[in-house]
Amino acid sequence: MTYDASAGYVFALNDAGWAYSYTAGVWTNLSVTVFAPGHGWGQEYLGQLGNGVFGESLAYDPQINAPILFGGICENLWDFGAGEYNPQTCVSDIGPMGPGGYNTTYSFQAGNWTNITATIAPPMWGDAGLTYDAADGYMLAAGGIGEGALNASLGGVCYSGCGPWNQTWAFSTGPVVVSPIGPLTLSDAPNPTDVGVPVKLSISFSGGQAPFTFQWSNGATTSQTTQTYGAPGLYRISVNVTDRVGTHQTGGLNITVNPSPTDSLRFSAAQTVGVPEVFNGSGANGTGSYRYAWSFGDGTYASTRNGSHSYTGPGTFAVTLTTTDALDQQATARENVTVASAIVTQLSVSNSTPTLGQSVLFSATTSGGLGAYTYSWSGLPGGCPSQDKPTIGCLPTESGTYTVTVNITDGYLGMANGTINVTVIFAFTVSVSTITPAVGQNVTIGVQSTASGLTYAYSGLPPGCTSQNTSLLTCSPTVAGNYTVKVTVTDAAGDATAHTFQLDVVAASPTGPPPGGNNTPPGRNGTTVPPGSTPPVPLLTAIAIGIVALVVGAVAVVGFSRYRRRATRPHQTLSEAEPQDGSDDQPGPHRP
Repeated sequence: MTYDASAGYVFALNDAGWAYSYTAGVWTNLSVTVFAPGHGWGQEYLGQLGNGVFGESLAYDPQINAPILFGGICENLWDFGAGEYNPQTCVSDIGPMGPGGYNTTYSFQAGNWTNITATIAPPMWGDAGLTYDAADGYMLAAGGIGEGALNASLGGVCYSGCGPWNQTWAFSTGPVVVSPIGPLTLSDAPNPTDVGVPVKLSISFSGGQAPFTFQWSNGATTSQTTQTYGAPGLYRISVNVTDRVGTHQTGGLNITVNPSPTDSLRFSAAQTVGVPEVFNGSGANGTGSYRYAWSFGDGTYASTRNGSHSYTGPGTFAVTLTTTDALDQQATARENVTVASAIVTQLSVSNSTPTLGQSVLFSATTSGGLGAYTYSWSGLPGGCPSQDKPTIGCLPTESGTYTVTVNITDGYLGMANGTINVTVIFAFTVSVSTITPAVGQNVTIGVQSTASGLTYAYSGLPPGCTSQNTSLLTCSPTVAGNYTVKVTVTDAAGDATAHTFQLDVVAASPTGPPPGGNNTPPGRNGTTVPPGSTPPVPLLTAIAIGIVALVVGAVAVVGFSRYRRRATRPHQTLSEAEPQDGSDDQPGPHRP
């Protein structure tokens, strides 16, 4: 008798060669097509030549990891001859069993046979069979003639105290408990996973009888295994667990496999030194959230998905983005960026102090950057509109001091600016009909300018003359004397400038005012001397002064008023200017 591990039951042959199976407490006759040769008492159990031990069985017990010996009438040598059993001298080769021992149980370990005390001994002897029932988890003894005296006859007739025949007994060092394997719990990590990332698989369960065997769908035969997938998708993995008594349990789970992570980066491939540029990164596929690592090729780094960076010098740099998913799987993208030198510009003006209506040219000289430049001008004088050009010309229509700025942008957001100051002044001329009028004689003061929207004020006039907001003032002095007359002109922007001149009013001639006295036009003196007469000294003086006035009036220019004023000399001529506030060598009012 033995355990058929392939079939999962105890297998026994009787003396006649019939086969039986034993499982879960039931013996079943198996259909035998071909009988094993040589079966019979004399051949199998007693030994025709008298060299067998009657009724002993030997099997291996994996529970105690030792061989088990069971049965035997006594350790005598029996032979079979003339139809009778003839007892020979008992041999005590296994010690304690000794002569006359019945159905005792021994284990063999480390070279020694040890008696095992059985709570209940099987009531059988003779041709008993013993084996380990791996399906049920215990030792199994079966068969035997009976617990009694053996009639040494060919028929083996029991003549005294015979017990039952062919009983089946189980032996275990403890209670025999057979419980099924409980449901399997499968653990997997990671799940989801990436292509090429191993998934660790393990199982846990309760119940069953050790030892256990494992069979995974991937071919593994241990309680733990790993599985790596080469393509994305949804996969099923299962495991079957079988215990020593043949009960089994099956479990499985699904594993999601994602594609390996990928990443991409976006930025301007051409940049300018000092100009911050936006860098954008993105990750795809893989598992879980992403971590980003930028290397800009100039020794600087960043760890955000998006950001900005500016280069401090020109050149070509390799920009690298590394994206890492939750499973530490990485993807890398790399691009080159070309960085041009910074934009440099210099601003110039053809005339930094033009007068109203005088043409002026603004020029920007630029280098560096990439691509075409765009120009934006600001702070220009009135009459000078901004243009997208490096050079613009115009005619200022408003006076004042201006800070002109040009902002220059290249094709890749590089920027530079230049600034220059320019002062636009308005000019006017003052003409006087005479600078030496006599008392009662008309004096006409005229102001001429190319600007419009002007207002006029006169101060220092002799009695008889009153200031008026007019460019042509005519009056008759009533008191002789030396007068410093100031003409102040204010433009529409509120900027003002002034001219001064000396007016010497002489006493009237005793003979009356000069011919045409009050009708003398500006620039001419109406004083005349009758033919052949000798005028008195004052009259001669008046005539001489009139001649000078005539010459000056013909020139018709007293002077130009500019924002850079000149100091008044003691003997000022009509072409010289005096500051509006009387101070010397001070800048005049100007537009902010």
